Amino acid sequence: AMNENELLARVPPHNLEAEQSLLGSMMISPDAISTATEHVTAEDFYLVSHRLIYAAMLELFQKQSPCDAVTLVEQLRSQGKLAEAGGASYLAQIVNCVPSAAHCEFYAKIIKDKAVLRALIKLSHELAGSAFEPEVVVNELLDRSENRIFDLNKTRITRPYQPVKSLIDETFRQIQERYDNKERVTGVPSGFQAVDEYTSGFQKSDLIIVAARPSMGKTAFCLNIAQHAALEAKIPAM
Repeated sequence: AMNENELLARVPPHNLEAEQSLLGSMMISPDAISTATEHVTAEDFYLVSHRLIYAAMLELFQKQSPCDAVTLVEQLRSQGKLAEAGGASYLAQIVNCVPSAAHCEFYAKIIKDKAVLRALIKLSHELAGSAFEPEVVVNELLDRSENRIFDLNKTRITRPYQPVKSLIDETFRQIQERYDNKERVTGVPSGFQAVDEYTSGFQKSDLIIVAARPSMGKTAFCLNIAQHAALEAKIPAM
């Protein structure tokens, strides 16, 4: 029979307090929801109930609906998943487990790290089984192992999500600004009037590629733009 330490060693890595705290933070603050999506997915949670709650929160957030214990209960009930998620009393317990959403990113990183550890354990078992196969080809197994590890590492590189509405609002704001100020540069001025007429100045997130044959003045052109931005527009340039 296994002793207590051996039994605990067989339990996959997880942190239920971090999961509850992150979900509680998300129920307190919409900003915490945005932060959470930068680090974790529903599958990163250890408990199925927490996965269901997290997924329901994202659905409410995407609909720009309030995300609290009341709306979550209704969302999960409408899906027939309220009981599986722990019931209304459990949602109330979660929202009361954190005083604020200040540490939501810390909780999210803990959850992600535990999820990666569980994935590594699963992958190790699969690779160990493959290594014992009588007809295993070593080079193929090594290549497959490297690819699986690389794929696992990619899951840790995430990008923040933004509601489409906020992106559309910002885009229309920029379009309206350019329409209302036809004669004015709205971005970083290049110092060349013809260029600025086409671009209204270099805009945030623009990728500008200067292309020409050798010895046609590309470097001088770029240096002139950088100098103008630094001296005339008072914008740091390097």
